[in-house]
Amino acid sequence: VRSKNSLKVSRCAAIVVAKQSTGKFLCNAGVYYLAYDLTAHIQSGSLRFLIMVGLYFSSSLIGGVLLAKLVEFPVLAIRDRFFPSKSPVI
Repeated sequence: VRSKNSLKVSRCAAIVVAKQSTGKFLCNAGVYYLAYDLTAHIQSGSLRFLIMVGLYFSSSLIGGVLLAKLVEFPVLAIRDRFFPSKSPVI
């Protein structure tokens, strides 16, 4: 049985990750090839796969968050400044 606090933390973490989804989608191809090249020297197929998947997911998350914070959010702020929404705030 999970406590209410752990559910809140899980939800907050999911929301933070979901907000930077565009950046993660854009990072996927480059991160895959980077992880593939970094694990090329590992002989064991299953060990290489596990390390590559770990690198791929962690790099996609970190790269996506950085891309969102450095590019996406500032561009959206500029857009909102020059083209404010005409719909009422809910």
